[in-house]
Amino acid sequence: DKFGSKNGDNGMYFFIPDTLSSYENKFSIIYDKMDQTSLVGQLSYAKGEKLKLYGKGEFFIYSPTTEEYAWQMPNYRFTISAWYDIADKIIVKGDVFLIGNRKVFSYNEPIDNEYEFINNRYIYSLKPFLDMNLGIEYRYNKRISAFINFNNFTASNYQRWSSFPVQSINIFGGATFSF
Repeated sequence: DKFGSKNGDNGMYFFIPDTLSSYENKFSIIYDKMDQTSLVGQLSYAKGEKLKLYGKGEFFIYSPTTEEYAWQMPNYRFTISAWYDIADKIIVKGDVFLIGNRKVFSYNEPIDNEYEFINNRYIYSLKPFLDMNLGIEYRYNKRISAFINFNNFTASNYQRWSSFPVQSINIFGGATFSF
């Protein structure tokens, strides 16, 4: 899971600001045992091999043992995906991701956020964000194809991780050949 992971007996790991970096532009890892309650719902629909739709909603409740919060981990996450095949030649794919608030902290006072000051840390929340991706693939035949993906194609400006704004739009293309 990209929002944190189990690490054997040490519990979960969380990304926190690296105190060796004066600008807090690096992360360190802290471990804590944690209980997590997840409520998950998912729907999918397929019409043959031409159309596939998928939706998933997840709500999270975290109870870390030592830390105040589950740092950088969202309180909810929604995903909607679609895949459409036009005449076995052109595939259109789309994804929409909505990621909820994430608690983070800084050793420097935040300028644009409301915060709490606990244990010599400025604790605040990163705002939820919406990210949309679009992909198009042309299949010349079953072995040769070309594709182009537009990630964050609405050029949204948000922070996935504290102090790390995402790039506005990412265009990635390529070709595939199988033998």
